[in-house]
Amino acid sequence: MGQGTVLVVEDQPELAAVLEYQLQSQGYDVLLAEDGLSACRLVGSARPDLILLDILLPDLDGWEVCRLIRSRREEPIGSVPIIMLTALGSMDDRLRGLELGADAFIPKPYSVREVLLTARRLIERRHQERQLHGAIDRLRAQSDRDGMLQDILAHELRNQLLILRGYSGLLSRPELGNGEASRNCIAAIERSSQTLGNLAESLLLLSRCADEGLQLPGDNVEVVALARELLELYQPQAERCRMPLFLDTAAPVLPTGLNSLGLRLILSNLLENALKYAPEGSPVMVRLAVPAGARLELAVEDSGPGIAAEEREKIFRRFVRGSGVGTAPGNGLGLYIVRTLAEVMGGEVRVEDRDPVGSRFVVSFPTPQ
Repeated sequence: MGQGTVLVVEDQPELAAVLEYQLQSQGYDVLLAEDGLSACRLVGSARPDLILLDILLPDLDGWEVCRLIRSRREEPIGSVPIIMLTALGSMDDRLRGLELGADAFIPKPYSVREVLLTARRLIERRHQERQLHGAIDRLRAQSDRDGMLQDILAHELRNQLLILRGYSGLLSRPELGNGEASRNCIAAIERSSQTLGNLAESLLLLSRCADEGLQLPGDNVEVVALARELLELYQPQAERCRMPLFLDTAAPVLPTGLNSLGLRLILSNLLENALKYAPEGSPVMVRLAVPAGARLELAVEDSGPGIAAEEREKIFRRFVRGSGVGTAPGNGLGLYIVRTLAEVMGGEVRVEDRDPVGSRFVVSFPTPQ
């Protein structure tokens, strides 16, 4: 790997050849430009690590080239180190160069050794700055992920606590007794408690995927069984709202290589939204199918207020809620969680209108070949 790329902007071929030879002998890749316009084009296309810039140039002089480079906002063009090499050696010229943003000013006739030492120092500093900026960006990304994971954790804790409250309320009814219905409630509470215990593990997996660029590890999850289990968990909440839950698996759905915890979080959030925003007494339908195209589709349909066309992308952002939610409680995280997990698992999510009213949220995943 080379030491970096240096752009030499010099209209005297002899001087340019000397600098090119000396720089290449030190391991640098060298680009040459004989005028200011050519230099500006090379800066944009080649993005050098350093510029050796003469001032007295055809077309655009070095002052203007330096000003144009420093006016660029994007990295790494606007901050590339510039060493001015010129016969204009007065103090005013030096100050003008520094005011325009040059990093160093070496008057002609110059020592090639001084040029090489200054170039090495500035390129090393630039590499260090890039490493520092990279470390800062990684820390910011980690902070954002930590905040996201905390949001997901709080949101899912709330969902599972609603389930626990529903079954606890059923257990408190005197007419329930100690028979099979009571045992079913206890079993549901145990399943929800297990979900809370698995939640921490799933969030750690999501964090690892974000850190290492990996997908959530798959397992041989049976999607229909998972959907039935979640519908049972949400049954008490649905009964309080008099909203029947249905599962449609008209087409056979085989076991997939998807992550079971990720699927659980996706479906639980979609069910939570449907029960929260659809009118009391209306049904909620979960459909599982593998239509043409060999993609598993998981859809949740409701008869709620629907999603305006201009909001269908926005509602998947963090802390964004649709305009039709009214006074229903929420924090705008559910659909963000759905999209985040779906994309980590190689899938995608979309929302469609239902006829005559309501929404249909569809999450699709590639199926194993």
